[in-house]
Amino acid sequence: MDDLKEIAALLFELFPGFVAAWILYGLSSYPKPSQFERLAQALVLSFIVRVLIIPEQSILKWIGKYHAIAVWDGDSQLLAATVTGVAIVCSDLTSLRTTSFTH
Repeated sequence: MDDLKEIAALLFELFPGFVAAWILYGLSSYPKPSQFERLAQALVLSFIVRVLIIPEQSILKWIGKYHAIAVWDGDSQLLAATVTGVAIVCSDLTSLRTTSFTH
């Protein structure tokens, strides 16, 4: 039973990176790399999101001193991490769309 809890915790940690990678390769015209490369991309995105969620949490807690929205718990952390991952990928897709490729 403890193994199942550890697996679930790991999946929740990696979820934002997998969602971001799915958006990157599922909803864009990027060529799909091998499954290993997609897994590696999802792990890198998960790491980036985990790093970015630290200052995001501090900023949101600071804002919460003046205007309370919700309690910062596991659910709100997962939501913030997923939104951050989606924002990273969407900003990447937007920059690719506005870039002109000239030879």
